[in-house]
Amino acid sequence: MTSRNRTQPTENNQVSSRALPSASLPMDRQAHVKGGWRVSYQWQIAAKYPSLLILLAVVISLAAALPFGYLVVRTTKVSTAIWARLWSAHIPGLLSATLQLVAATIFCTLVIGISAAWFVERTDVPGRRIWRLLLSLPLAIPAYIAALCWIILLRRGGVIEQTAITIFGFERGSLALPPIYNLVGTTLAISLCVYPYVYLPVAAALRSADRTLEEAARLCGRSAWHTFRSIT
Repeated sequence: MTSRNRTQPTENNQVSSRALPSASLPMDRQAHVKGGWRVSYQWQIAAKYPSLLILLAVVISLAAALPFGYLVVRTTKVSTAIWARLWSAHIPGLLSATLQLVAATIFCTLVIGISAAWFVERTDVPGRRIWRLLLSLPLAIPAYIAALCWIILLRRGGVIEQTAITIFGFERGSLALPPIYNLVGTTLAISLCVYPYVYLPVAAALRSADRTLEEAARLCGRSAWHTFRSIT
């Protein structure tokens, strides 16, 4: 009994030292082990040289803001007469068109992103992994490349019209094509490029949500829209 009581604290100390490995290691070893997980080499550099990372962040931020700063400097050198003429003739129309484009793009992006997330995560669509990959592809395509592709496809004399003329015998200019140079075409082109920024977080939230709550709401007589709006 006496020997067991004497050895028990030693075993406890060994267990506690195993449970907290970083507490008994030297400082250079603690950088490699944290809570049982191995810390990456980048985090080691961040811990050793925080001022270097701050300096890099400041340099990158200044480089990104350089074009905007150049525009500000150039606008300060413009005469007041030119500014008055711009405000009276051009800027109000451009500002109104920009605000309309922003509002329409936000609306379409939300509709496309949320609908796509619901389609993939809340239906029995086959090939769900393939759909997840395909719906994320616009992030890999620059916006100006996508815009050029839409112009090449949908303009007069473009790929779609030439194909319709060659295969189906349409006359030039007789095929009804969607407009691409107005607010509707610009909104659709931008929305189809940026909707993954809505689709990805919404899809992740739907995957992590408890579906039993939605099923319970439907069993209680709630409609699909009310369940989506209040539960999901």
